[in-house]
Amino acid sequence: MSVDYTSMQLIADIKRIAIAPNAQTRLNNTDFCNFINDCQTKRLIPSVLKVREEFFVTKKDYALGDGLRTFDIPERAVGQRVRQIQVIDADGKILQNIQRLSPEIGEQFSTTGLYDDKLLGYIFEDNKIITSQDFSSTGPTLRIRYFRRPSRVVPTTNCAKVVGVALNGIVTIETTTAAFSTGDRVDFINGKPHFNSKGDDKVVVTASSSLIEFDPADLGDLAPGDWIAFAGETPIPQFPVELHSILIQYAVARVLDALGDDSGYQRAITDLTALEDNLFEMLDDRDDGSPQKIIAPNNLWNRTPYRYWRW
Repeated sequence: MSVDYTSMQLIADIKRIAIAPNAQTRLNNTDFCNFINDCQTKRLIPSVLKVREEFFVTKKDYALGDGLRTFDIPERAVGQRVRQIQVIDADGKILQNIQRLSPEIGEQFSTTGLYDDKLLGYIFEDNKIITSQDFSSTGPTLRIRYFRRPSRVVPTTNCAKVVGVALNGIVTIETTTAAFSTGDRVDFINGKPHFNSKGDDKVVVTASSSLIEFDPADLGDLAPGDWIAFAGETPIPQFPVELHSILIQYAVARVLDALGDDSGYQRAITDLTALEDNLFEMLDDRDDGSPQKIIAPNNLWNRTPYRYWRW
């Protein structure tokens, strides 16, 4: 029997710990999920990013050519921040890591010499990335690595659990109250830890109460047990399992506050602080047996025509 990590189990745990009556009418499942989302935004996301251990990192590729110089920062990037920008070849090998430039000099470079590290760089302009060259030739790809914002937690009734996946793009789901319709954008959420997205912004071709059709090319590794949710939503918090207890404890404090239990609220906040101190200690180093080595991409021993990284 698999462990239930869904929002409904978290809500049951919140009620159990807070000793909140199931029959109370002041708070519904959406309210409990909103408490969880408040904790994600106010406490978990900033704390996880502080450990600098590459949590939430994903990538988006842009085809180059036709004089392109301006690229949008992915809309799900936390704080509109990027982790790294690279030029890669058709095999995914790194041709060059692009460096951030000062806006005062960033657009004064020549547009020649695609792989000359004295020329190729980028600047930020609002929520766009502008490169110092126009990429007039096709072939390479611009890869932006960024911190993907964890999706908002919603009740499982707003989502659909996958039962079967066919090669023709037809996905069988458990009967759901979620009203998916043709043209909706949805995300595929991994039903197992670490609950990452298996695909963002996939378009529904057709939908019924038990079947959803997609372009077969969009299915990826979607499998039974995974979830389909509206874009930007998830039925499971997209954090390491060990951090789910922080979400629960934060929501417990909010529930006790809403019920007017001042002493219970203060105890819950004290417990929350201690819980965060202990759990984030686990995330501080993801590899206890191998210290991280930092290798400059253009050092004396690492110069090749395209300056690949050496491991």
